[in-house]
Amino acid sequence: MRILTNVAVVQIGDSAASRYGTKLLGHFGADVTVIGGPGDPAAETGDEACRTRREAMRVYLDAGKSERRGDLAELLATADVVVRDRDADVFRLTLEEEFAQLKARNSAAIYVVLSPFGADGPWAGRSGDDLAMQAADGLAACIGRSGEKPLSVPYEIIGLTQGLHAANAVLFCLLLPEQARPTAPVDIAGSDAIASYSRMYTHIYTFYGWPAVRTGARAPGSGGQYPMTILPCRDGHVVLMSRSRAEWARYLEMMGHPAWAQDPELRDQAIIARHHADRVDTYVTEWLSTRTSSELTALAQQYGGPLAPLRAVPEVLTDVQLAHRHFFAAPPGRPDIALPTFPAVFTPSSGPGGPLGR
Repeated sequence: MRILTNVAVVQIGDSAASRYGTKLLGHFGADVTVIGGPGDPAAETGDEACRTRREAMRVYLDAGKSERRGDLAELLATADVVVRDRDADVFRLTLEEEFAQLKARNSAAIYVVLSPFGADGPWAGRSGDDLAMQAADGLAACIGRSGEKPLSVPYEIIGLTQGLHAANAVLFCLLLPEQARPTAPVDIAGSDAIASYSRMYTHIYTFYGWPAVRTGARAPGSGGQYPMTILPCRDGHVVLMSRSRAEWARYLEMMGHPAWAQDPELRDQAIIARHHADRVDTYVTEWLSTRTSSELTALAQQYGGPLAPLRAVPEVLTDVQLAHRHFFAAPPGRPDIALPTFPAVFTPSSGPGGPLGR
């Protein structure tokens, strides 16, 4: 599926967003050149854990890319796509000047600019990292326990999401006829991606006026159905999620139709979620505590209730389903480690045969 073999991509900057977006394009065969990329990890400061994390990110995000420095005109002369961080001050040019130089040499070139808050509006040009964007766009306010400090989604997940949008935007533009491609930079704001994460809670607030109050391991104070939670079992934790009466009925059947479920106050999942979640958590946890996560997973499959064990990273690396799909693989030159591959398997559109691969 190397459909971008003849596409030259230039990456300007070293954010997780630009690095992941161009990594995805490289996966499909694009030739990715990094301008002003990350420095030598060995020369960076920080303790061993910080250096290890940076090296892991470098191996994961930058494998297969080449790095060059030189005259901008030369570097952009053959570029089909430029993905750049707005604050990557490599050539001391404005974005407008850089875009004009690119288009003067290749009118069909695609120019993607990644920034925290976008290229226009009152916050245009404002700097910010993942945490700042999560705070500004309401996501952090939904995560954590009521009355305690808000939490954040870790591991640069916002930057990776922004990079995914960048790769999607490039693929869309490449599908257009050259004369129909954008005549201005493609503007992708990380805050826009984050704001879309809270779509359900903004809808609930718009229609019902219910704020997304932090509720720990449960969904943030939503008007949805019970359960959507993480609860302890005999040897760890499991995730339970039900969004229909039929699924909740399967859970109750799996638990042997407990007497507490006949309480009139506990017959409606929406009422449980808003008024009795702690109480029902106690009942469910008492039943879960007598069984292991493996036993509960098998029961859930038998009864058709959505349930999954909460796994640690070592368990994920040895998961039989991910192994069957060859999701983790060693990168070139590093047989000692396993990294995530592309999360899609392509199969032929017709005729017999197995998967084409990722």
